[in-house]
Amino acid sequence: MTPTPRIPPGKAPVGQIDFAPVLGSIPSEITPDNSFVEVLLLGPGAGTRALFAQVFENSNWRLENVSSVPTAVSKLRQNPMAVVIYEDSDAPRPSSIPGWLELLAETRTLDHPPKVIVASRQADDRLWADVLHQGGYDVLPMPLECSEVLRTVSMAWLEWRREGEARPVRAMAMGAAR
Repeated sequence: MTPTPRIPPGKAPVGQIDFAPVLGSIPSEITPDNSFVEVLLLGPGAGTRALFAQVFENSNWRLENVSSVPTAVSKLRQNPMAVVIYEDSDAPRPSSIPGWLELLAETRTLDHPPKVIVASRQADDRLWADVLHQGGYDVLPMPLECSEVLRTVSMAWLEWRREGEARPVRAMAMGAAR
């Protein structure tokens, strides 16, 4: 397997989008320490965690790892995050262990649900359609491509942020209509 390339901020190869301006301009109201945006990675694979860590190494994204849906939801209730990446394992999962569908159902109950991205080696049109139909944000094919991960996570974060900014406006409009 070819290692994921490390791309320093502002140094995207020709033909790739440079996300350094997007990643470098995180508003202070989104991040408590004014410098990082957290991404929650949910999955069993230590190898996958290492790959994601390498992708985010030179960005202002901080990767938080959890291994179960209940732990992820608990963490999101304590500390809202914009993006959750769920690693869909190749191994069969017993029905008693929650998967990405259960994650989506649980995150819908949050005040400002995160954008859920499913990362899978089985990424095909059917999975992509299922994820979108169930309310997920996108599917990342594995093995990971650094630029695709950064693009997808950045766009998910921007959409989450826009939704958060629109919430007070929608609430005021709904209250005025009564």
